[in-house]
Amino acid sequence: LGSPSIARAVIALLEELNIQDSGIPVVLDPVLAAGGGAELGRRQMIAEINQLLPRICLLTPNRQEARYLADTKSIDEAADHILSAGCQAILVTGADESDGNTVVNQLYQPYQNHQWRYPKLAGQYHGSGCTLAASIAARLALGETLQQALTAAQDYTLETLLQATNPGQGQAIPRRCIPCTN
Repeated sequence: LGSPSIARAVIALLEELNIQDSGIPVVLDPVLAAGGGAELGRRQMIAEINQLLPRICLLTPNRQEARYLADTKSIDEAADHILSAGCQAILVTGADESDGNTVVNQLYQPYQNHQWRYPKLAGQYHGSGCTLAASIAARLALGETLQQALTAAQDYTLETLLQATNPGQGQAIPRRCIPCTN
C-alpha cells in the first residue's frame, strides 16, 4: 500500500467483495518504512491500516512496524492491540531487530502463539517482507492451514534470501524464481 488513498481503495474493494464473510484470507504486509529505513508516509498510513485490520486474516509487520501501528514500545502490547482491532493473526518478523545469530518470527493469535527461529543472514535485503507475505497468501490460497502456510513460506523466503542477487551496491534482492519444495 503506497499511499493512504490506495489503502482506502483496498478497504472499499474488500467491503464490496464482502471479504470478511467469504472466507477468503487476506494477508497484509504493512510496509511503513522502506528496507533502507526511509519513511513511506508512516503517520498517514497507520490510520488507514488500522481500518483494514478487521478485514485481515494475517498481518506481517516487522517489530518496528508492529510498535508503530499500536503506538507502544512492547511487542506483546502491540500484538494485543492489533488482535483487539479485529485482525485474526499477526506474524511479527524479527530480522529488523535481531541480535546475535538468530531471527525469531513470532505468531500471535487469540489464545495461541508460536515461534520460528532462523539464522540471521549477513547483509541487507530489499523485498524480504513482500516475498514472505506473498508466499503466505499463495500457500493459503492453495488451501493450507495457517501453520502450514507460515512454515512453508518462511522456509521459501529464507531460501530466496540465501540465493539473493545484488545487482548494484545496495541491498540484495531475494531470488524468487526458485521452485517451492513443499
